[in-house]
Amino acid sequence: MKQIIGSILLTVAVMILSGCGHSLLNPSPNIASSGKGGSEPEYSKLKLTDYKTDKMNQNANIVLTVGTKFIPTGSTSITVTIENKTNHKIGYGALYQIETMENGKWYQLPFRKDVSFSLIYKNLNPLQSDRAMVSITTDTLQFPLKKGKYRIVKEIDQQIFSAEFELL
Repeated sequence: MKQIIGSILLTVAVMILSGCGHSLLNPSPNIASSGKGGSEPEYSKLKLTDYKTDKMNQNANIVLTVGTKFIPTGSTSITVTIENKTNHKIGYGALYQIETMENGKWYQLPFRKDVSFSLIYKNLNPLQSDRAMVSITTDTLQFPLKKGKYRIVKEIDQQIFSAEFELL
């Protein structure tokens, strides 16, 4: 009986959370494009970041990096590495956000409406690292990336981390 009630409560919680519209899962509703689909976004219509840069990367023993800081325009993916320099396990999910710097401010780039993230939670043992490939194309994003400054934003162990890169 307890298992049935627990299953029902878990199902209700997932249904409620899936309707919350978390910015990492759903595209910004006020995005506009300048022309046909797949064109460059009007950055003034993008949603400003939810994160304060001075509150990111607060734990020097957890490091989020990209494989290379300078990436040729037209690249399809980047390598992202999470490094655990602590003496305890850390955890993180599949969710991430890509943001762009425009006029000195960070803006969230929306994912395509058909993009979703699995609800997998990974543990990373002490003194280990994990790598993943992140798509930076219109296969996942609503708009193609142009030359400019970007960052990956990710929650790791209930803290926010970012890694910057630049498209040349």
